[in-house]
Amino acid sequence: MCATSRTLLFGVVVLQASCASPLGPGDTPSLGASGGAGGASKAATTGAPGSGGAIVIPAGMGGSGGAWTGYTPTRDPTFDPSVLVIDAGTAIDADGAPSTGIVIFDRSGSMSGGWTTASTDNPDSGVTVSKWIAASRALIGSLAPVADRVTIGAVLFPSDESCGVAPFGDALQFAFMPARQFIQEYIARSPDNQPNGSTPLTVAFQVADQAIQTARAEGRLQERFFVMLLTDGEPNCDSDMSQVLALASGWLAQGIQTYVFGLPGSESAHMVLDSVAQAGGTQTLVVPGSSQQLQDGMAAIY
Repeated sequence: MCATSRTLLFGVVVLQASCASPLGPGDTPSLGASGGAGGASKAATTGAPGSGGAIVIPAGMGGSGGAWTGYTPTRDPTFDPSVLVIDAGTAIDADGAPSTGIVIFDRSGSMSGGWTTASTDNPDSGVTVSKWIAASRALIGSLAPVADRVTIGAVLFPSDESCGVAPFGDALQFAFMPARQFIQEYIARSPDNQPNGSTPLTVAFQVADQAIQTARAEGRLQERFFVMLLTDGEPNCDSDMSQVLALASGWLAQGIQTYVFGLPGSESAHMVLDSVAQAGGTQTLVVPGSSQQLQDGMAAIY
């Protein structure tokens, strides 16, 4: 399969044409009914497991690898969703081609830490907003100019106060929908999705794999499909990175690239996150210096 890859460097996109070698019988990822990938022999140079690889998931974790018992989020009555409403401006959509994607969005407790916007988003304010708000605004801002041609879904992780991740079909996640509708729902549900919990990256990727299987069943893989990961730290909750790399590599074998954005606080996880980008075919972790650079980087993907 020949595909056009997009390499990001702080919001600048470089297009590269590439052709992947046909997969042999042993290279096809095994997608089980539970939604987790069994692995692929071309998965990663770090030793991604084959079909017999073990997924390390503590009891009680949700997603494709564990039983999700359900969770009711604690609504933050003090959070004002209007802080996420942005002016779409006059940006021109130069691409024009339809695309679909899934955002794997870290909402762990550390995302409540500050990301200053004094010289980037609002020069007059001189205030610091949380990484969650800054990243949410960047996501909304990147989608607004392409709201009529992009379909988007999201996996928020964790989905509870610890290590659980709700399955893709759960109401706590965002099903595939037109970007215009996604923006509205994301803002409306923001008081329920404030930062909390840990960073269960493995299960988040398994749930994203459920989303990709859903997209395939709905015929969404006929057009360009992408995966974006936004995170600010190292995975925990007994995350097994070999499984993450196997999934990213398996998606790439299907023509789906994975873009990785490391937010402030992810410095210690640089090598880990870089390996995810490499397995996902985008070669390198993108570390935006501001939320505006994050917005520009995401906009270049659509």
